[in-house]
Amino acid sequence: MSETQAAINEVIARIERRDFAHIALLVGSVVSAVGDSACATVPIIRDRLVIDALLRRFALPGATVETEVISLLTKLRRGSDHPLRQAVADLPFEQFMSCLHRVAPDQAHEIVGLACRTGSPFTANFNHRAVASLALSLQAAGFAQPVTVLTTNYDVGLESAWHESPGVSLEAVPYTPFPVSWVTRQGRRICRYGKLHGCINARDSLVYTFERLADVIFRPDRLAEFLRAWFPEPERTLVLSFGYGYNDPDLRPVFARLFTRDRAHVCRTERPVEASKVSPPNRLLGTEVLRQEMFDGWEVTTVPTNLYATDNENALRRLAERFGIGGAAPGTRDPPGFAADESVAMAAGILAHVQTPQVVEFLATLVDACWRADARELLEKTLAGLNSQPDPRWVELLLKQYGHAHDLPGAAGAAERIRSRWKSADVRVLCHASDSFAFSLDGQRPAWQRLALPWRSLRAARSGLGQATPRVQHLYTHYRGHFWLKLIQFAEAKLPPSALPVFRGLLRQRGRSLAQAFGAARRFTESTSDAQFASELGNLEAQALILAGEPQSAYETAVRAQALASALNGCHVALQIDRTIGWCSLAIGQTPDILRALRVFARGLLRATYAADPSLRAKLGVNCLRVALHLAKADISTMKTGVTPDASELFKSLHALHSAHSSDEVTREVIDILARDVLANCKVPDRAVFHLRRYADVIRYPVLLFEE
Repeated sequence: MSETQAAINEVIARIERRDFAHIALLVGSVVSAVGDSACATVPIIRDRLVIDALLRRFALPGATVETEVISLLTKLRRGSDHPLRQAVADLPFEQFMSCLHRVAPDQAHEIVGLACRTGSPFTANFNHRAVASLALSLQAAGFAQPVTVLTTNYDVGLESAWHESPGVSLEAVPYTPFPVSWVTRQGRRICRYGKLHGCINARDSLVYTFERLADVIFRPDRLAEFLRAWFPEPERTLVLSFGYGYNDPDLRPVFARLFTRDRAHVCRTERPVEASKVSPPNRLLGTEVLRQEMFDGWEVTTVPTNLYATDNENALRRLAERFGIGGAAPGTRDPPGFAADESVAMAAGILAHVQTPQVVEFLATLVDACWRADARELLEKTLAGLNSQPDPRWVELLLKQYGHAHDLPGAAGAAERIRSRWKSADVRVLCHASDSFAFSLDGQRPAWQRLALPWRSLRAARSGLGQATPRVQHLYTHYRGHFWLKLIQFAEAKLPPSALPVFRGLLRQRGRSLAQAFGAARRFTESTSDAQFASELGNLEAQALILAGEPQSAYETAVRAQALASALNGCHVALQIDRTIGWCSLAIGQTPDILRALRVFARGLLRATYAADPSLRAKLGVNCLRVALHLAKADISTMKTGVTPDASELFKSLHALHSAHSSDEVTREVIDILARDVLANCKVPDRAVFHLRRYADVIRYPVLLFEE
């Protein structure tokens, strides 16, 4: 008996024993990926219906800008080993579509419709029939009361399957946060059916951009309350989950709130080992981490299964055959796959109406979402060819491109060129505020310039603030607050210990002021569903709350920002927030919190192994070492390059601390990783100690955080 059959037989036995009062079927996109009406998968939508279609649109370049557009599109599609292609492939579907929707909302909607086969008759496949059969039969046989079917799919595959069953119809339920229907047989309600991300036949219900997803992430209460009424006894609920993703950022917190405390049982499918192609970056940064968080705290049974198969290695088919009834039973093998080749020409026709400036912004936004600098030349040439005031968004994207490349002098030069040519308030504020960031981080400048030049730039930015748009005003808040945080850390690192008590009072006052400013800016960005900016502001707000002496509030703020950054697959921001969460835990100061800090720093360091920014590895490594050295009572201030702490004694004390205060095997594993990887790979005798000194502002921070 195979592993799949053994696992599913155990689930069948528990259903037949009636261990559960309520059974829910959670249906993912893979269910609709086969058959005559197969829907396009995310890679097909991204690569074929958008990138390939745009390449057709720009097949004959007519200008320098269009040549740059083709170059970027080619990297995205044909450069199989190009880092940008992999970075874009790692973006969540909703984030990719947000970049297109920002510049061409109607065309983005048409592409989604094309992917869901709108405009042609939809035929249910064997997976759709299996779900429909299973839901009807479980209720009819009394194995569960009630049965619920939830899907994140936009298509009408399940509806088609139910309509094939004699006497079955769907009865729409009004005034719900997502499309909901009762599945009825001869007028009797059998099961509930909810489309969590909307239906392709109701455009306003669709959730395929991060802006729409953020509505639920920022305001989850309505969805949570609605589902709570559907799942009154979580501890007696079985969730049969048919999909491979498990990384929906709007559902993770809601499911955690509903099920974790009462430990619902979930049977989740995963790809068979031989079919799994999850790369280490995905495993550490995205899919695997988010899968674990999706069902964290549940009682989980994992079933390796091929949901594309039509034999008993498909767990969904096996369940439907065991409990299935009549008309909706699975059929014969369906033809595989979405007709991508035929659809590219249709997609090209849809995107033919998108103008070159819109494509430039789409590509620049996409590259920015990956925290890469590949769009710098494209934006420079686009701005150089303008005869009118530029969109402030383009200026912001260009300046961020220099930031992603760590080209601080280049950022300052670009800001100077732009503001000397264009005089609008938004452009002036953006360029001066960006200067403050570049100057404050430019380690090649003397310390006094790193303070004086940003101060002068912020004063110049403030002079035009009253005429700037709200988003630019909040960008100014971001840059100004970042400078103040750096200034405080710099001052704290230089002050003698005897001055710290006086400094601490001033510090908390300034921290509260900064936290209020960051909080106001974050709430504005949440109201506009700007998730990426909101996560960055949340990170800075948490740091300000640490300075204000409110570590618990700081921790809660950082965790919310981290959830958002992880949803965005924003590796750079997520790693920075890992560091902030560790700082918050240290500031709380109890032994479990310090262990949590160590765990977060080590997790961040492992993730940073795959980050494009090498400085993140140094920063996270420094924080790991800092906590370890503190716990070992080592004196950081006396360390010099070439001097190695006694690693064996250091981690002996960590293990002793862990054994005394925690039974968490994950923490022990992290300590082992820290001992093996941090000290070995960061090369403590030279490189790590150098970074301990280089990031002195980080290292001296514990003077405020660690109070014996």
